Amino acid sequence: GAIRNDDSTLTGWAELDQDQWTAQSVFAMKQDTKLLGDFIVKKGGEMMMRVGKKYNLDFTTLDYYLPHLSSQYFASKIQKEFESLGINIPSSKWFTNLSNVGNVGAGSPFLILEEFFNSGKPKKGDKILMMVPESARFNYAYVLMTVV
Repeated sequence: GAIRNDDSTLTGWAELDQDQWTAQSVFAMKQDTKLLGDFIVKKGGEMMMRVGKKYNLDFTTLDYYLPHLSSQYFASKIQKEFESLGINIPSSKWFTNLSNVGNVGAGSPFLILEEFFNSGKPKKGDKILMMVPESARFNYAYVLMTVV
């Protein structure tokens, strides 16, 4: 219920005329994409390092990496961030389905798993790391799976 001013302060709905509510989409959910561009990949790398350290995960032992990407724009940036942190997951181990199904929000992780497991790629014993970001709060979920 606010609009962001040029100086990054907020003007709340109660301070605006009712005509401005609709004209400026005051009650619409909005995301500051500049913050997203500046921090989402960095925070993802930090979280990946914490997960790796906490669970003593050797990233070189992964057979596949399934990142949920909201846009292909982020793939090279994630790869570059990983390299800067010493995380080596070559692009040949990445599996995404963004080009096939697009970004369908909360359904994306389930669709990538379904497509991956029906692709014929995974074999018994393969280690798969899945990454699911939630960009509005810069949260990440990581799931480590072993094919049985």
